Amino acid sequence: MRHDLDRKFVVGACILLVLGVWGLWHTYFGHWRPGPGGGPMAIPRIMFLVLIPAALLMIWQAFRYPESCQTETVPMRVVGAVVIWALLYFWLVRNLGLVSSTAIMLCVAMLVLSPRPMQSLKLVIPVAMLSAGAFWVMFTQIAPVLQVRVWWF
Repeated sequence: MRHDLDRKFVVGACILLVLGVWGLWHTYFGHWRPGPGGGPMAIPRIMFLVLIPAALLMIWQAFRYPESCQTETVPMRVVGAVVIWALLYFWLVRNLGLVSSTAIMLCVAMLVLSPRPMQSLKLVIPVAMLSAGAFWVMFTQIAPVLQVRVWWF
């Protein structure tokens, strides 16, 4: 039985590939704030280095095994939402720095996912501030002492 290629699946994979290549290029040639260790572009660079092979694998699978690549709208929407969230987070990291953007995005994420956002506000803000403090300690105090460096950073 012959299976037709699902165009939505292939287009989605190609969009992820383009976003990955663009993001990786931007981490190398964009204007990022300086930072300790790998700098604020280290985590986005890792994400884009994972996104590119994943998109290539999706494209290869779509052509090699088209019967297993039928588009389901909910997972594609979730993947799209995660990619948009990550791009927004990395844009904030680029403009505000790692600690500030982590605290902001953590607050937003906890408020969005909370069943009663206004009642959980008294817990959300302290947790976000403690997390931001932990990020600050990790990336400004611990990483330089350990001289954490990876070859692509």
